[in-house]
Amino acid sequence: METSTTTIRPHPTVLGQVTKLSNIDQIAPRCYVATYYFFSLPENTDKLALFRHIEHGFFTTVQQMPDLMCCICDSDGNRDELELRLHGDSGATISMRDFTNSSDRQWTPGTFDDLKQNHFPLQNLPQEQVLAQTEFPGQVCVPTLAMQANFIEGGLILTGCLHVRLFLSSCYRTPANNFLRQHTVCDGTGNLVLYSVLAQHISAATTGQIPDPLTDSAISF
Repeated sequence: METSTTTIRPHPTVLGQVTKLSNIDQIAPRCYVATYYFFSLPENTDKLALFRHIEHGFFTTVQQMPDLMCCICDSDGNRDELELRLHGDSGATISMRDFTNSSDRQWTPGTFDDLKQNHFPLQNLPQEQVLAQTEFPGQVCVPTLAMQANFIEGGLILTGCLHVRLFLSSCYRTPANNFLRQHTVCDGTGNLVLYSVLAQHISAATTGQIPDPLTDSAISF
């Protein structure tokens, strides 16, 4: 099954910026926090139109939180340390996969109602299908954020992979997110803030309250 992916990359004027991590940040887990959201959908839902709303909300969220476009790389030198970089290959990604094609038998966990009846068992969802790809052959750095919208019969599974390192080091420009500077409230709280902001922007997109994403933006496709 083909996957459609949009990558939001840094504006050329900010390329080359590097964020050094503190010693405390360096000992944090080098992994992603995976988040799953399940939504029921009417039978006649225009999946592509819905994905465009999600995509636009994602774009606006990344505009508000530009550190989401960083990638995590090994620092230069002999020490086993990481740093955040903004370069031409870095960016935040949002993908779409449609498992509702009747001729495609890749999806075996069942319909949305099946998952709901079984209390949405994550262990039955193949991660290689529902989570966005974050590692590729020959890749030197890994992305900070990768999301994927998975359409199944009767619903949508929206997933996100957020690297723990980002919320241990980032300082966002918006007042609502200033507390993310504190590494002591990084993982759960950081995820909550990210997806709360994303939900607001997706809701605005679906109701037509769409701000111009290119106004005063430091982001380009």
